[in-house]
Amino acid sequence: MTKALVLGAFVGLALGTFVTVLVVIVSTILAFAQGRRIDIPGIYSVWADDSVGAAGLAFIPNFVGMAVAVAAVMAICMAVAAFSRTRSVAR
Repeated sequence: MTKALVLGAFVGLALGTFVTVLVVIVSTILAFAQGRRIDIPGIYSVWADDSVGAAGLAFIPNFVGMAVAVAAVMAICMAVAAFSRTRSVAR
């Protein structure tokens, strides 16, 4: 069981980090392409800004929210690993 929890933690950490970074990248691209504000509550806010005459982006990251999102995905993966059962093949 401990092996399954550790494996679930590593998979959850990798998956949570990947999903969080992917959400930040996609929202940044959408904000720049559409020229509007995109908010992901508790994680990230980004908007197009041309206050100095050049196209640009302004953003407010929330690193605690990102860590909580990664931890939530990790906890879900650990729960799935803990409650999943492996069945041995009858020989």
